[in-house]
Amino acid sequence: MRSLCPAGITQKMSKQSRRTVLITRPRPQAEQFAKAIEEARPGLFSCIIAPLLTIEILKKPVDLVGVDALIFTSANGVRAFLENSTRRDIPALCAGKAAYIVARKAQINATLQGPTAGELRDTLLAGSQDGRSFLHITGNHQAIDLTGSLGNAGISAEKLVLYDQLRQPLPPDVAALLAAGGIHAVPLFSPRTAKIFAELCSSMNLPPDLALVCISSAAAQQVEKLGLALTIADNPTQSAMIDAL
Repeated sequence: MRSLCPAGITQKMSKQSRRTVLITRPRPQAEQFAKAIEEARPGLFSCIIAPLLTIEILKKPVDLVGVDALIFTSANGVRAFLENSTRRDIPALCAGKAAYIVARKAQINATLQGPTAGELRDTLLAGSQDGRSFLHITGNHQAIDLTGSLGNAGISAEKLVLYDQLRQPLPPDVAALLAAGGIHAVPLFSPRTAKIFAELCSSMNLPPDLALVCISSAAAQQVEKLGLALTIADNPTQSAMIDAL
């Protein structure tokens, strides 16, 4: 993991001083992450869940005529597809284990193409697609323009937005606990969540020993202005985020 520490702040804090973790993921993912933390580090952390995003699945027709393979870059995309279509016979390419696991449980012939949408994109660009057509099931906010990159390379790819990620405020009691130093670490799983967190905390007097654990450099850039100690996970996976706590 990489640590980015402002002057005067030491990144090496004892596990005892980082007991309380604020999880800001959408609730289903937050609850799963809290469970994973306890399984990996039993008794070392207590978790407070305060989602900064909620997922709203949109109801839309899903036209699969001519589609050779689906692309899922999040578990939310898989769930949204399952709620909008009864088709399970089209193979899928997945970025991240979470999307892969949900797709496989739904009896979709899914293959894992790396931990991130960027790696999935690079894999497709590096290979011959033999005229295959792809449909990316995604949300209203995307970290990268996957279908745009594929289309620029002559690969037939469309996107279908089947869910929205709605911004949520910090509950007043959680904001008060943050300001009082009662929270020791905040894992941030996306650049958008990190940006929302930075905006919500911009006028708060946060304690200087609050540790922000970011899944990527892009996420870390969104919270740099808060002037707190930053740790970037070794790779964009849940296990690496737990290791970085």
